[in-house]
Amino acid sequence: MFAQPLTTIPNKQHSVINDLFGVLREHEVSSIVIGLPYELDGSIGEQGQKVEAFQRRLNKALAKDEQLSSIETLFWDERFTTAQADRVLVGSGLKNSDRSSASDRVAAALILEGYLATNPI
Repeated sequence: MFAQPLTTIPNKQHSVINDLFGVLREHEVSSIVIGLPYELDGSIGEQGQKVEAFQRRLNKALAKDEQLSSIETLFWDERFTTAQADRVLVGSGLKNSDRSSASDRVAAALILEGYLATNPI
């Protein structure tokens, strides 16, 4: 099974959850896999704490929405996915400026593929 990027939602503090809700409704999502950036030693650093805080805000917002309240959120280790994505894109012919945003999408697909490989639908 292969994951494919659907869309990119810019991380604008005030609208990211609302923008995400539109995608969730449109595509009848049942679960959200969130990449958690563990440190190399397995601990959760500052960026990981920010991701955990986002998940808490998202879960609260989901719980308040009757249509979306059954959606579960879960974490998946995202260590090394950006490096993997960059290796995938090296020979793509994309300009450096385009490669950066493409790298995020490819890394997200790699996170989802990792999750699906151990948790088949």
